Amino acid sequence: ILRSQIQLSKGKDLMVWYPTMSANFQISSVLDKIRQPSNSMVSRKLIWSKWAPLKVSIFIWKLLNLIFPFPDVLLHFGFNLSSKCPFCHNEDSIHHEFVKCQLADQVWQKMEQNLGIYTSPLDDIMVKLHSWWTHYSGKSIMTELAQTVPLFICW
Repeated sequence: ILRSQIQLSKGKDLMVWYPTMSANFQISSVLDKIRQPSNSMVSRKLIWSKWAPLKVSIFIWKLLNLIFPFPDVLLHFGFNLSSKCPFCHNEDSIHHEFVKCQLADQVWQKMEQNLGIYTSPLDDIMVKLHSWWTHYSGKSIMTELAQTVPLFICW
């Protein structure tokens, strides 16, 4: 930046609003920008599987949106609660509970082995679910299983 050559023009400065074609600011363009769907992964739609009960889909939605009161989530709100995993007594967190815990890891590994899906134990839950959901494509029983089984593993 310090080495850049800035050239000033003698003309009048002009404010430009890029979201509109005219480059003029309009409130409606701000609302359009705010209302645009986020760039969330397509796989997030797969939590609403026709094969899973609604309560399971809601559970997964809460999990992916960090709504559960795990210590690592509560820390963002100023609560510092130490908690231990009920299965292995390590420090508790969403990542630990659903992926890293020995029990969770064994369940994931067994199901991945049975369905021919391989993910890293270091993946966070979103990456793991996305890997499952995108492993198979098309309309087959394996696709349905790969999209539904991880919902029940987490449940």
